[in-house]
Amino acid sequence: MNLFEKWDKIIEGGLQRLVQRSLGPGTCAEFLESYALALEEVQSRAQSVRGHKIFPYKRIAMKFLLADPGQVPLLAPILAQKRQLSSEVRRRLEEAGCEPLCEPPGTLRVDAAAIVPTDPNLVGRSYEISYDSELPPAIALDCPGPER
Repeated sequence: MNLFEKWDKIIEGGLQRLVQRSLGPGTCAEFLESYALALEEVQSRAQSVRGHKIFPYKRIAMKFLLADPGQVPLLAPILAQKRQLSSEVRRRLEEAGCEPLCEPPGTLRVDAAAIVPTDPNLVGRSYEISYDSELPPAIALDCPGPER
C-alpha cells in the first residue's frame, strides 16, 4: 500500500465515522459515494497543456444534493471543515500529475455545502460542482469604529 492509499484510508475512515454519527449508516454510504464521485470529477478536470498537466480553476464549489432537509444541518459542520476537503482535492490533483496548483500557492479555494435542490434538473443527482477561473472578490466587512 503506497502513501496515497494509506492517506485515503485515514481520511475515509475519519470522514466515514463523522458522517455515520451524523446521518446513520445507510445515508452515510450514499454521501460517501457522492463525495468520492465528486472528487473523481474534479480530478478529471486536469488538463494537459504543452506537456504539463494543470488545473485551470481557482475556485471549486461543491453542492451535495440531499432529499431530506433534516440532513442538511447535520452535514453542514462536516463540510464547513474546508481544510480537509481542500487538502483532499489538492492531493487528488497532484496524484493526477498536476503542476503545483495556482500561483501564488494557496489560491485554490474549495467550498462545499449540503442542500436540498429546488431545481428540477438536479433531482436524482447526488452532487453539483461549479468551477471558476477567478476567485470571487473578498467581502469587505464594515467594522464600526469606537463610539465617541
